[in-house]
Amino acid sequence: MDYSFVPSDAELLALGGWDARSARVLVAAFNENDGIAVVDTNGDGVLVEFEEFGRDAEGRMRPGESTGSGELMLRYDDRGLYRAAGRIADSGPSVIHVEAQDLNVTAVEGGWWAWVRG
Repeated sequence: MDYSFVPSDAELLALGGWDARSARVLVAAFNENDGIAVVDTNGDGVLVEFEEFGRDAEGRMRPGESTGSGELMLRYDDRGLYRAAGRIADSGPSVIHVEAQDLNVTAVEGGWWAWVRG
């Protein structure tokens, strides 16, 4: 099974049930099984959601939890932090320090970044 597929912004919006006429993906990160996207749900830059994704038993990407707007979203499993997204002041490469762990991220316009454990 090929797990290298990373959904396009249009596919992510469709998977998450967002209206592509107004919503836009600000940033997304994926590994072979999991992903997270920061979605501006109505295009105004104010109402932002963190949308999680995971593969089902057949290898198809499926939406998971959608978390309300904020500046930081963290998810943990039995091995520690596995998914995170947030916002910083500037765009570009940065190191985000989260609970004794350094995450190398690249923030896009607006300072949004996303990270998924490899």
